[in-house]
Amino acid sequence: MSDKNSFGRRTWDREEYAKQAQLRREQQQNKTIEAVEGHKSISRDALNFNTDLNKRQVIASNVVSTRGKSFGFYCEVCDLTFKDNLKYVDHLNSKPHLIRSGELNKEVDVSLDEVKQRYEMLVKKVDEMLNESEKYDIKKRIAKRQAFEEELKQKKLAKKNSKKKQETVDDSQDDEMTKLMGFGGFGSTKK
Repeated sequence: MSDKNSFGRRTWDREEYAKQAQLRREQQQNKTIEAVEGHKSISRDALNFNTDLNKRQVIASNVVSTRGKSFGFYCEVCDLTFKDNLKYVDHLNSKPHLIRSGELNKEVDVSLDEVKQRYEMLVKKVDEMLNESEKYDIKKRIAKRQAFEEELKQKKLAKKNSKKKQETVDDSQDDEMTKLMGFGGFGSTKK
């Protein structure tokens, strides 16, 4: 392992440590391969979060003692628990999970017909998006908004004019009252 040289410093046997590290890596790989082979892959149809909605389950205490198992969504492949279903779905789509479950290295055979169908579906989707954008024509919306604002201005002007007319009527009544009382005004020079 380590010996001391003539200066009193340790010298390390690098080859021995490299062999030990290689053995540990091989053991880790064997464990992950056994874990992946022992588990089946998760289909997207199995991810129905509404089945046990508003239901409570009693979980035995021995389940909580292991590393990843506790309350929440449990991934058996990675031995992890997630409290949020969105985090769980993100984990299921993550690269480490896909590597552990063996889904990342799957070869998928795709035929030319499937590619054409997918292409046509995407073209239709783009066309629908373009048609929706025509429904919301910006020029029409701007013209409609300007007409609405113009209508508001007209209403405000009409309201302002009606207030001015009321004030002139009130002023004429005040003038008559001051004449009857016998003085010229209440001390204001403002009219």
